Amino acid sequence: MGLSACGQRLERSDSAFLQQCWGAVERPGSEYELSFEGLVIVAVEGGTFMRSRECPEHRLHIARLDADPARQFEPITAAASNAEGLGLGIRGRAIVIPERRDGEYHLYVRVIALPRLLPMTPAETAEFIRRFNIG
Repeated sequence: MGLSACGQRLERSDSAFLQQCWGAVERPGSEYELSFEGLVIVAVEGGTFMRSRECPEHRLHIARLDADPARQFEPITAAASNAEGLGLGIRGRAIVIPERRDGEYHLYVRVIALPRLLPMTPAETAEFIRRFNIG
């Protein structure tokens, strides 16, 4: 899906948001499996969100983590709190359930599994921040 399809102002379903912007595959039980790149920001108003090359204006936010993904995230959060700059880049594969929308460009999800979760290097994190003009 090209930039023009995601860049248009369209009201899209959560399913379309995930499939068009993150290439998500729908699974039983309103679950979606997707690959992601994101940023963990540890600050007063920090959080974790993902961005997509296909839809650069859209954001996928982690609203909740189930127990196993939360345990997997602990070393990432610790590393992010010690990272220089804005935060720590991450990439991986997740199984999510949409929770709520905040306008057209923000979707909050519950992460129920993280088959893969890796931190980015400082150089990769800096490139991610530059690519999406974050901060």
